[in-house]
Amino acid sequence: MRNRLLTITFTIACLIAIVVLVRQANIRPSGTRHHFATAENGHHLAAGAHHSLYIDSVGQLWAWGDAKFKNRETAIPVKVADSVMTVSAGDTSATSFYIAIDGTLFGWGDTRHGQMGILSESPIIEPMPIMTDIKTVDAGHDTPYAIDSHSSLWTWGMNNPSRTSGDPGKEMDGALIDPEKVMDLVKLVSSSATHTLAQREDRSLWVWGENTSGALATGSTQRQTHPYKADLSPLEGRFIVKLATRNNASFAVTEDGTLWTWGSANAMLPGKPTQELPSKTLPVKIEFIDNVADIALGDESILILKNDGSVWAYGIGPVTGKTSRNWTTPVRILSDAVEIASGPHHALALKKDGTVWSWGDNDAGQLGNGTRLLSLKPVQVHFHPAISAT
Repeated sequence: MRNRLLTITFTIACLIAIVVLVRQANIRPSGTRHHFATAENGHHLAAGAHHSLYIDSVGQLWAWGDAKFKNRETAIPVKVADSVMTVSAGDTSATSFYIAIDGTLFGWGDTRHGQMGILSESPIIEPMPIMTDIKTVDAGHDTPYAIDSHSSLWTWGMNNPSRTSGDPGKEMDGALIDPEKVMDLVKLVSSSATHTLAQREDRSLWVWGENTSGALATGSTQRQTHPYKADLSPLEGRFIVKLATRNNASFAVTEDGTLWTWGSANAMLPGKPTQELPSKTLPVKIEFIDNVADIALGDESILILKNDGSVWAYGIGPVTGKTSRNWTTPVRILSDAVEIASGPHHALALKKDGTVWSWGDNDAGQLGNGTRLLSLKPVQVHFHPAISAT
């Protein structure tokens, strides 16, 4: 009997030791080399108007620049939260959103239009819960969109043309504080101040908002106040895997690594001055680059991540370092990247070794290198675990 008890005790001790070892193997210190999930499973980077966000390898969320966190502007990263899955940042006001691993959507920053679920002239300076059971969020242009675990699309915030109602007979009026359901079976969403794109699970693309430039890909310039099915015939059956929008312009990356655009051609296509480039009402293929994995949009620049890990940019401004409006080819920025993000005038890249790099405007410390000096070349962002806002 005694021997049996010793055997059982030894077996339990071994099992406990195995569990401890497995847990330790799965916990890696911030900044070490590891495999990152694809953007479909969560964005680790986000670049706002004057701030930056990053989720490290153990799920810690860091912020720097004018993020309104604790109402302090900082040129070095400070820790905001633990157990974070994905992030998104507003492109004009200081708004930040993240989804915790339990599916709770949190936000902080400006909420004059109800972006945080309340109306206030003063910013929310610490993360507050907004919704539960959420898997994807797009900060939009003060009109956030979220997709829940049942693939339903929700919206709230500012009454931009990009905001719509799930009820075709309902007119939008004023700020929307409580999230409202738009449609079901949604896989991807991207929204700007002028329009919104939503890909459904059957791969169809639904669009609404302003359309004077053809940004809705309907073959016309007629405005759509409620979801309308886009014409994707130029894609010849290619499936869209990434969507991106900015005012009056739309982009899509397809499964074969080709890049497509429609709407306003400002800073979109190379070769001629901006004002000579006509708008497109249906998708057109960008011929000068291939093997595209992801894109991120600035005010007048496009950041491109290729499948080989190289990062390219074209257009004008501090992200590309170019000022002439006559450009013909993208500029190679860096290599070995797994993720990118772009604000209006600064950009971020996450490399395979777990390091984060930034370049562009730095007036609010959004490059995270301890200075407020513009940098046209990537500088490394350093994270110090002991630093947190108090």
